[in-house]
Amino acid sequence: EKDQAMVLMGFHTVSLFSEERYRFDLLTSTSSGGSGTLYDAIRQKEGLAYSVGAYGIFGLDTGYYVFYAATAPGQTDRVQTLLRQEITTLREHPVDEAVLRRAKQELIGNNRIELQSISSIAFKTALDECYGLGYRTIDQYEQNILRMTAGDLQKTAQTYFDLQKSATIVIAKEKES
Repeated sequence: EKDQAMVLMGFHTVSLFSEERYRFDLLTSTSSGGSGTLYDAIRQKEGLAYSVGAYGIFGLDTGYYVFYAATAPGQTDRVQTLLRQEITTLREHPVDEAVLRRAKQELIGNNRIELQSISSIAFKTALDECYGLGYRTIDQYEQNILRMTAGDLQKTAQTYFDLQKSATIVIAKEKES
């Protein structure tokens, strides 16, 4: 019943087996949340989004990455423009070092919290083993995150976030006649 619209921009990315998936985790952390670049550009400065962020899903063969914003139906064109601008910025400029440090700390902290429960450890190691990644994969997460640089993230954005090869979906309530 809410008068909202959703704008999603998606890109093909990497499989679950690619080491680059850690870069996408960092890109999600730098872009999403209340201190993320998307929040700042679209919600904070422009007041155009109820919710904004990014996420990646990595499959056995390939994956995808989505930038999204929930907005008012009349604002979808402007939100698409702003999402495109933020994606272009990721491609053209390295992430600020302070933003990168915060993102790394957030990911590592969240990972440590998740690994406090035996059931979470069992679930993660079982999946990693079933997928052929090995049950010790969880032991390498922090090192993989810490070794990433702003240049690594920019290279990933340049490789995968080609706006000419993206899919954009706008979900909005039909206008009543």
